[in-house]
Amino acid sequence: MYVAWSNSGPGNGAINVEKISGNNGKATTLINLPNNSSNSTYPHVAASGDNLYVVYADNNGTQGGNGDIFFSSSRDQGKNFDEPINLSNNGGNSTDPRVAAFGNNVYVAWADTGKGGNADIFFSSSRDQGKNFDEPINLSNNNPNSTNPEVAASGHNVGVVYVEDASKRETPDNVRFIIKTSTDNGTHFTTKKFEKKGIDKNTHLPQIAASGDNVYFDLADKDAKEGQPDNIRFIIKTSTDNGTEFINSKGIKNDIDKSTPLPQIAASGDNLYAVWVDNEKGGKGDIFFSSSRDEGKTFNEPINLSNNGANFTNPEVSASGSNAYVLWSDSSSEKNVIKYKHIKIVTLDS
Repeated sequence: MYVAWSNSGPGNGAINVEKISGNNGKATTLINLPNNSSNSTYPHVAASGDNLYVVYADNNGTQGGNGDIFFSSSRDQGKNFDEPINLSNNGGNSTDPRVAAFGNNVYVAWADTGKGGNADIFFSSSRDQGKNFDEPINLSNNNPNSTNPEVAASGHNVGVVYVEDASKRETPDNVRFIIKTSTDNGTHFTTKKFEKKGIDKNTHLPQIAASGDNVYFDLADKDAKEGQPDNIRFIIKTSTDNGTEFINSKGIKNDIDKSTPLPQIAASGDNLYAVWVDNEKGGKGDIFFSSSRDEGKTFNEPINLSNNGANFTNPEVSASGSNAYVLWSDSSSEKNVIKYKHIKIVTLDS
């Protein structure tokens, strides 16, 4: 498993990339990107076979300048990296990049104010392991502010989900989730829209996962009760036809405080995994995990991975077959550290 994060040590931030191997989570530093005086943020990483891809936002050495989206690739498990290339390369502020890969195909999405004014979601793809990218296309291309993209890929299928501001004067927390799906490696996209009312648009940022023709995304819904008017629940929506129709809606956690971020999700085969932060023990937050082995139809009872109510945040999950790999940030002490756990899902035959 590969991990990337922004390190704000002395001076401006750099992107650290490490490889975690073995059940004991032994970490090996691969590279620090970039080697310049600029401030690098929002790293994201994807792997396919021996290929490793990293994207990040960077002001390209211009102090106080607008950011661009940079991409670097390795084709030998991180031993060597190509020189970073600028994917956005415009006068707007480009930020929050995401990358997904399957086979030789690489897909990158990001938020960009290249048109001026509100942000749009841009997308670019490569079919030769990141050596060359198509000209970026504008997936949103409208007046509402579009932010926080996520991207997932499986086979020739690729999906992008992002947040579109649906606020009105009377209902400032309305949010619209837009899902774009493609069955031809990102050449053409179809669109689905889901609008939720009274949901914190800054907290409940959608996530997406894909496996075969299955596409999953999560969202928050009101779960108000007497004495708890602001509670929500987590819902997973599932499509078995690459996002044409979402036929299943399954709650994985009820009675959550409205400020709790949405779960991170990952899929492999028929398995779907979810991790999130919850303060049900009254502390600052624990990391919870739940899994489904039937394409999101049913979920196991959530388990507490950290289980001490310390200050745990920002969980991430990736998957390969029946293996789930979970990372989270631990700031319970003076030094912020990243924790890791490998989970093997075992099926017991009756």
